[in-house]
Amino acid sequence: MAGNQDSEVTRRERRRAEKKRKERENARMRERARVWAERERREQAERLAEWFAAEDAELERVAEARAERRERERAVATWGAEVRGGRGCWRWDMSPQGVTESGMVFACGEGCESCKEALKATRDEHYKS
Repeated sequence: MAGNQDSEVTRRERRRAEKKRKERENARMRERARVWAERERREQAERLAEWFAAEDAELERVAEARAERRERERAVATWGAEVRGGRGCWRWDMSPQGVTESGMVFACGEGCESCKEALKATRDEHYKS
């Protein structure tokens, strides 16, 4: 009977030892998973920060380009108002982009007669002086 009790005690001790080993292994695995998840979160945060920085830079570049375009349009419109003296193409202020073969810029983009006249007058005044 003593042999049976010894073997029972040994089995319990082995089970207890196995259970503790499994608990340690599980704890080690949980720690590895926690470290991995933390690293993933940190890397994702870095990627997002880089993406947001790139987006901010792109938005800033676009805003600067728009501001420059508006400033050019405003300058052309101001010059156009001075040249035409209140007369001329109503589209002048809206679309300063038409260019003829000779390089003359027509603010309306189509080279309407009033724009042509205003530009000819300006050119003539320029060559007179």
